[in-house]
Formats: sequence, C-alpha cells, structure tokens
Amino acid sequence: MRWFCFSILFLNGIYAVWHIYTDNTQVIPKTMESSEDGDSSIPSIKLLGELSSEERDILMGNNSAQGDKIEERKSSICKYIGPFELTQGEQFVSRMYALEIMATLTPLVIDKVSEYMLYLEPSASSDDAAKQLGELQSKHIDSYIITEGELNQGISLGLFKQKPLAEQLQQNLLSQGYNVKIKELSKEKKELWAYFDGENSELLSDELWQKITNKSPELQLKNNPCESPVI
Repeated sequence: MRWFCFSILFLNGIYAVWHIYTDNTQVIPKTMESSEDGDSSIPSIKLLGELSSEERDILMGNNSAQGDKIEERKSSICKYIGPFELTQGEQFVSRMYALEIMATLTPLVIDKVSEYMLYLEPSASSDDAAKQLGELQSKHIDSYIITEGELNQGISLGLFKQKPLAEQLQQNLLSQGYNVKIKELSKEKKELWAYFDGENSELLSDELWQKITNKSPELQLKNNPCESPVI
C-alpha cells in the first residue's frame, strides 16, 4: 500500500514537470509571432545596407540637392572684363588662353543715347529740295539735303544731343516761316568686353584679377547672371 502511494506521487510529479515544459514552449512562439507581426510597440531598426535604393535616395536626397543648388549658383555667374579697344582686347584674350582660361570678346550695350534732328519735310523733287537748301544757306542757316531713308529729299537743319537746344532753334525757324519739325533718333552705345562663362569665371581668381589691374588699372570687372549676358 505504501509503495502504491509513492508510485502515485512520482507519476504526479512527472506529469507536473511535463505540463510546465509544454506551456513554456507554447508561449515562446507566440511572443516571437507578436514581434514579427509588428504588434510590438518597439520600432524596428534597419541598417543602411538593408534599405532599398529608393529609400537611400530619399535619405540622402537633402544633402545632395543642397550641394547641387550651391554648384548651380556658382556656375550661373559669368564675368566680364573691359572695356577694350579691339587690338587691346584681342591681346588680353590671347593672354587668358595662355593661362588655359577661355574668354571671348563681346560687344555690350552700355547705354542708349538719344539725339534730336531738326528737319523740313521732303520736297516733291530734288530740284525743289536744292532750291529750298539755297534759300536757307543764303540766310546763313546750316542745312543739307537728306539723300536716303524716309526723309529722302528733306532738309536737315542740325543734330542736337540736348532736346531744349533743338526746341529753341525750332522756335526761331518757325518764326521765320519754316515748318521745322523735330525727330528723335536713338542709338546704342556699345563697348567691347571680354566674356568668361561660368566654368572659366571660376578660374579667374582674385589673385589673377589683382595682377590684371596692376598692369591695366582702367579695366573693370563685372559679375552678371549667365542667362542674361548683356549688362
């Protein structure tokens, strides 16, 4: 009887150990499944090598874009040195070429100048124009026949840089019975400059510019956006 009780207790102990072992092996996979399914509140960490190419581009995009913008700003500035007379400009470009810096001579519109011409309307024929010219010159009024353009066979009475002076002479001639008119003529004032594109502008260092001005102090340096080359 006593051995029977001991046997029962021994079997109960074995059953308890087996039950505890089987419960633990069932809990572990559930915990792992919870983590693998993304139910855990702990965020997952990926190494850079584990990212896709698109994810790496997004991650590195800001620094790359910022570098591109800086490079674009640098290359979008062009430089001009001048003004030159033709021979002087050609010699300067040759010296830059010897330094492996490319430059081209470019005429730039620096200013627009207006002049004012006093004139009489064209005559019906060259004979009429000549007759009218003789009359004006007999009164010591400077004049000549216009031989081309829309005012062909008209009479020019002078060209003035200041409009008030032209208007003053106009009133004087109107009082003498001449139907004098004023025509504004605009023309561009151009200068010859050496043009450096964005890449070659970077080669034009401050030290080199100092050497240029030491030799030719009358020259000027201008920076200008490359997309609008006329300053």
